[in-house]
Amino acid sequence: MRVGKVLFRYIALRYLQMLLFIWLGLVVIFLVVDFGDQLKMYLARPIGDVLLMYWNKFLLCLSQMCPIAMLLAGGSSIAALAHRSEVKAMLALGASPWVFYAPVGLCALGVAIGLCIFDEKVATHAGHMTDELQVYRFKRYGNVGAYFIPKQWFHIGDTMFYMNSPEEGGFRDISIFRLSPSFQMTERIDAETMKHDTGEFWQLTDVRFRRFLEGGKMETQTKPVALLRFPKSSADSFRILSGRPEWMRLKTLWTQRQLRAQVGLATPALSLALHNRFATPLMGVLGALLTVALTQRPGRKGQLTLALTEGVLVSVLLWGSMVIGRALVLGERTWPWLAAWGPVLFLTVLTWGLGHYYAHGGSFSGRGGRLEALLGRRPLG
Repeated sequence: MRVGKVLFRYIALRYLQMLLFIWLGLVVIFLVVDFGDQLKMYLARPIGDVLLMYWNKFLLCLSQMCPIAMLLAGGSSIAALAHRSEVKAMLALGASPWVFYAPVGLCALGVAIGLCIFDEKVATHAGHMTDELQVYRFKRYGNVGAYFIPKQWFHIGDTMFYMNSPEEGGFRDISIFRLSPSFQMTERIDAETMKHDTGEFWQLTDVRFRRFLEGGKMETQTKPVALLRFPKSSADSFRILSGRPEWMRLKTLWTQRQLRAQVGLATPALSLALHNRFATPLMGVLGALLTVALTQRPGRKGQLTLALTEGVLVSVLLWGSMVIGRALVLGERTWPWLAAWGPVLFLTVLTWGLGHYYAHGGSFSGRGGRLEALLGRRPLG
């Protein structure tokens, strides 16, 4: 029992050391490459803006590179032990091949929990600040600018709203369209301002009503003030925040998803971000265990380069699956939960299968290899 605890602490320490080394290395490489790519733009900006940008990018990179570092460190730490023949020594002492999974898995799980907290408290703010600096100070919009365009069209029940100018406590320059079940406009309401009153009631000023009757006739009416009821609306109905869903805190994500659904706006991106907040760190844990399983295959030499290469390949496959999943979600071709948790389920099955297979010397059965015998590869013992 004492030997097991010693081995557990030793392997856990080696994994954490490798994790820290790879993690910081990835962050530094990314920031240096990004700075070199954007150098021409930064030369024309105040040094304070550049430093603020890269402080927030540094915090954001810590979050984004952590799952990759967790994955790469898993196989690399065990490969480094094997390179020094320490794995053979541990097995010679009677240690099971499974002894390598527990310390790596538990350490990675602890890092993943810390990453979830870091994302919620720090990375979300840093990501939003990075986008705001890019759009408002550096005037580089790219695909980020679309997240800062105010929403103007809303839909609640049989009523469509066009809010031209948001202001504190309400909106200015409003157009409201009431539609029939056959999607024909029955009434148009234009107002100077619109503010919430109580419940489902809203107060409008300088109001002009136009009702469209059968036969192409129209009735017009004006009022200085009008109190109108819009069923299923509330004071928060039109408080749609700008910015990427990935940089919203969990409570904000949940609230914004409900509000957007209430006013007829798309919600798949917010649902995907909500699921990925937990699925992505868990991918790092399972990826670390998968790379550990790859180091356990019979006849494999303990080469750090090979372990890193395998880890990079696994990272690329996971990244590709996330990109494809996001595209399918935004195109409304699949469910957000499936795009987020599908790779997690695949990693779980693959890691368990390979771990069991390699732990028993290339056999899916620990006692005699019944599957291999049935397939005719070797006789039952």
